[in-house]
Amino acid sequence: LQIGSSPVIASLGETASGQILNINADFAANELVKVVQPYKIIFLTGTGGLLDGDERVIDSINLSSEYEYLSSQPWLHSGMRLKIEQIKQLLDVLPLASSVSITRPAELAKELFTHKGSGTLVRRGEKVMRVDDWRQLDLPRLRSLIESSFSRRLAPDYFERTRLRLAYVSENYRAALILVDGDGLPYLDKFAVLEEAQGEGLGRAVWHVMRSENPGLYWRSRHGNPVNPFYFEEADGCCKAGQWHVFWYGIAAFADIERCVASCAAKPQTLSAPVEQVA
Repeated sequence: LQIGSSPVIASLGETASGQILNINADFAANELVKVVQPYKIIFLTGTGGLLDGDERVIDSINLSSEYEYLSSQPWLHSGMRLKIEQIKQLLDVLPLASSVSITRPAELAKELFTHKGSGTLVRRGEKVMRVDDWRQLDLPRLRSLIESSFSRRLAPDYFERTRLRLAYVSENYRAALILVDGDGLPYLDKFAVLEEAQGEGLGRAVWHVMRSENPGLYWRSRHGNPVNPFYFEEADGCCKAGQWHVFWYGIAAFADIERCVASCAAKPQTLSAPVEQVA
């Protein structure tokens, strides 16, 4: 490595008496990682990543918040279960910035040379804080996260006039979900993820924590919001109302849905001019 060469290591060992032995490749990789402490580890597989219950490649995994959930899923079995356990063991002894990617050989160049990468990206990730009082949070950091995510200014008195129901915030303030009371039902008022964290799956990890604790929810999103495809996947339904898409899940009664749509239409905006336009 110091002379700019890429070593290729066969997973073979030798006993004290000189006998050559075959060593499990995963075991050899584990021991090598402990010594080299790499920034990135790539596993090449035929599936091109870890698969979910519908046999689709999972694009990213945040172990801090998703490992227990994944381990409890019946579709995570045999080789995939062993692989995610091995990856957790690897990342536990590496710097927080290190990651593991699982992709197929044909997509290795995409993984190495593009921002989006390919296959499944696994990080140790961040723990998710759950609070019900603004005073439990670093509000300047939270404001900065929201404004950076939306590229807009948050109303100066937002925290004073917004009654918090629950907030889910990653420990390093790179993703957050803010829930408030909305006409008798939980309303998702803000979902903010820093651009640098959007390829890590951190936002999805925070979302999963929030969703596991809130069986019913509604929210609105502007037309053209790049997050809308994710919202369509997560929502049970959607209704267009003026400049907004109104989404919901876990709400079945038509009267309740009607109230949610009306509530979204009446809510004042709390994000103003784009950041770059404010002196």
